[in-house]
Amino acid sequence: RCITDLASKYGMNDCKPVSTPAAPGTVLTPRPEDESPLPEDHSYRTLVGSLIYLSTHSRPDMSQAAGALARCLKSPASRHWKAAKRVLAYLFHHRDLGLCYKPGGNDNEVECYTDSNFATEPNGRSVGGYFTFLNSNLTNWKSSTQFTPNTHW
Repeated sequence: RCITDLASKYGMNDCKPVSTPAAPGTVLTPRPEDESPLPEDHSYRTLVGSLIYLSTHSRPDMSQAAGALARCLKSPASRHWKAAKRVLAYLFHHRDLGLCYKPGGNDNEVECYTDSNFATEPNGRSVGGYFTFLNSNLTNWKSSTQFTPNTHW
């Protein structure tokens, strides 16, 4: 229901289906000074906040896209708005997806997976993430830009 309400709020009930939250190869960078910003009263921040909420509570499939949008909250441009609406279109047409928990055995099997890229963000940082499963049920996940300390040799 939350996704349907968001689609209605942003006039996206008739949006075209997309198969991924972000277009392949998309790298969102902060808006340079010569690019026009969205108006101050624009609802980009509100939509991104809703996407972050969904990504941390029930939709880990779009965590990376929501995080990339959040890194551009300070001064978004129309391309950021377009990317946010694409994530919403993905959610709307895949609203039947979500976490499904099943009872496990008595062995309480824990599995953890992690991955990262190397310096692919525009600022040269890497993005890392992990997933934790208990009895094949996803229980914890995170994706974040990795901290890079200022070191002087």
